[in-house]
Amino acid sequence: MSRQTMANWMIYGAERWLLPVVVEMKRHLLKQDVLHADETTLQVLKEPGKAAQSDSYMWLYRTGRGAPSVVLYDYQRTRGGEHPRDFLAGFKAKR
Repeated sequence: MSRQTMANWMIYGAERWLLPVVVEMKRHLLKQDVLHADETTLQVLKEPGKAAQSDSYMWLYRTGRGAPSVVLYDYQRTRGGEHPRDFLAGFKAKR
């Protein structure tokens, strides 16, 4: 079996079966009273328009205590505030 065929199966499976799970996890995450968010740098080789030495970012979002654990990662090319703002659209922190 070719590498290309296996890669296509992975993409198909992710889009067909995993994406609906991620959407439901995000819906659950955004309904929580408290959540945690953080970002970390990573290096991506051969990323279009960026030098191999430049930083990219992996954002992590997690439920707080007292809720079923949900952890989601969101890759972004920059650290711009629009990324968490867009990801967390609809979240209302409870005080």
